[in-house]
Amino acid sequence: MKPGDTVGQSAFEIYKDIEWIEQSLRRGLKGESFTTQGYIGPLFFETHMAPFQEHEGRPMGMIGLVIDHSLERKAEEERSHSFAREQAALAASRLKSEFLANMSHEIRTPIHGVLGMTGLLLDTTLNSQ
Repeated sequence: MKPGDTVGQSAFEIYKDIEWIEQSLRRGLKGESFTTQGYIGPLFFETHMAPFQEHEGRPMGMIGLVIDHSLERKAEEERSHSFAREQAALAASRLKSEFLANMSHEIRTPIHGVLGMTGLLLDTTLNSQ
C-alpha cells in the first residue's frame, strides 16, 4: 500500500481482511471502551479504543491508540526459542554423559575379566594339556 491509498476510505474498508480489527471497530461503534491485541501481517499491535459520542450520547466514531509491540514480541519469541534450544542442548549433553558412562562400564567389565584370567594364566604352571 502506498501513502494516500487509503484516503477517503473507512477503517472497515481498510482493514476488511483483518477479522480482529473489524470486530474491534464494531465493539467501539456500539459504545464500548476496550483494549485488544493482534497481528497485522508480521507486526504485533496493541490497541486501546474508546467511543467518540455526539451530543445525544450516540456513538459517532472512535478514538484509538495503536502501539506497535512487534520488536518486543520478536525479542520475547527469540528468548523463548533460545531457552528451548538451551534446554535441548542440556538434555543432549545429559544423554551423551549417560551413554558414555554406560559404554565405559560395558567395556571395562569384560576387560577386567580378560585381565584377571590373563593374570591367573601367568601365575599358573601349565602342562602340555
